[in-house]
Amino acid sequence: MAERSSIVSMVVQNLHIQDQHPPEEAKRSFWDYLLVSPDHPSCLKYFRSPVSIRRERERQLEMSMFVIHPFSTFRKWYDLYLIYLYISTLITKSLDHGFSRRTHYERLTAYSVYTGITDILFVVDIIINFFTGYVTSSQTIELRRRFIARHYVFGNYFFCDVLSSIPKKSNLHPPSQPFRIEGNSLLIYTFVVVFTVVHWMACLQYGVPRIIRLYLLQEGQNQTWYFKQDIQNETLHMQYFYAFFKSTAYIFGARIIVLMKDSLPEEYILGIVTYFTGKVVIGSAWIVLAVAIVNSRSTRTKLFAIICQLNEYMKRKHLPQSLTDKITQYYHYNYQGQFVNDELISGLLSTRLRKEVKMHLCKSLTESVLIFSYLSPSELFDVVQHLKPEIFLPNDVIIQHGTFGDSMYFLSSGTVAVYSSAGREVCHLQDGDYFGEVSLISKGQLRTTTVLAIEVCQVYRLERKMFETCLFQNEKVRERMVAEVNRRMALTTLVDEEYKRILFEKTFQTIERPGETASK
Repeated sequence: MAERSSIVSMVVQNLHIQDQHPPEEAKRSFWDYLLVSPDHPSCLKYFRSPVSIRRERERQLEMSMFVIHPFSTFRKWYDLYLIYLYISTLITKSLDHGFSRRTHYERLTAYSVYTGITDILFVVDIIINFFTGYVTSSQTIELRRRFIARHYVFGNYFFCDVLSSIPKKSNLHPPSQPFRIEGNSLLIYTFVVVFTVVHWMACLQYGVPRIIRLYLLQEGQNQTWYFKQDIQNETLHMQYFYAFFKSTAYIFGARIIVLMKDSLPEEYILGIVTYFTGKVVIGSAWIVLAVAIVNSRSTRTKLFAIICQLNEYMKRKHLPQSLTDKITQYYHYNYQGQFVNDELISGLLSTRLRKEVKMHLCKSLTESVLIFSYLSPSELFDVVQHLKPEIFLPNDVIIQHGTFGDSMYFLSSGTVAVYSSAGREVCHLQDGDYFGEVSLISKGQLRTTTVLAIEVCQVYRLERKMFETCLFQNEKVRERMVAEVNRRMALTTLVDEEYKRILFEKTFQTIERPGETASK
């Protein structure tokens, strides 16, 4: 364990060194691509501060040094590459099956070579998925390879991924690799589904009559629609162009009687199947799209209505622009683009469920605050139930020097600056730190420092009564907090004395200068 910890610390240090020799720089870049990155679009939903991102990097290195984080730079670009691979596979594999002219003695076409390459790429994708972490149902990141493999094998995609990587000659190839899409790109998803149906029907329009007449019946090929259109000797692109518009006409019901006139039985049946398939797909796509838009937009619509009311309220009250911007920023940060009535939902839960939800929401806080580790599970449970969440924007004063203190704060995310009574900066506090406990421990003591938010901070406030009954009764916590209070007060006093010394020296030098001038 000691050797592994040293390796982890060495790697973490290498990640923060900028000037390196080429081999070391390449190694650092390699780890940067695999570790969690703030540039990933979903990273800030789970890690809201640089400190939490750094801790997640260290956790990933300690847990497994060869696991790809789902929010890494590599995964961000790899997901974009997979979208291209899936779409191109849906197109090329159907083209290869429907329009391929090769026999056992002919050379492979470019489409056949490409499908062979995609088979290999899908095998590589399976291997990568065994080394990529995932987000659990409890919104945590799982990075243990044993659990990653179990989740992937027994998940929804492993079977389809294996089938998609089987070569064509095995006759077990699935119709297509499932198109995975995340987020709110429903319009793109709907377009891809409709286009895929039209594309596959186009391949069937040409492939079914050709297979039946050329290979099964071995007669009547000159009666097929593509012979009548005289495109049997045209290029693949021209044949696909005709078949694509023929299937589009069937799907949208345009000129069906004209198209089916003098058709072969298999063409007639295929036309009817294409028509009804198109109607079902298009109807289903519209229904799914409408329901999904309504469901996904409901919380956004509510937030938009509230923001409109808020803007009208601020306009009527003639609030200054600076205050208006702060209020708007607070709403956007607090609701994250979607309005959810937390009080209404929690009110519908039982008391026990509300407490369990509160424990889950404060899980990262309880794990990062050191004094909470001294509490028993029951004591920690009681403390968490009395924590009240608050959000402070940049430059907000959280506590003010010289005021009465009735509560202390635990910093869940963000960074705050601590200033002495003389206005000198003492230190910065980050995730897992706490402040405001001095006036609670020393009764009658006013606030000794001013705490200012440097960035958007999410804190949890604990009132004096709950502090005395739930937290300060624990002997280990009391000893730890008293020692921390003495250390902080000593540091604040030292900063103030140093500032006074500097002021005295500047004042003394100013007094001496007129005397020196008069003597000269």
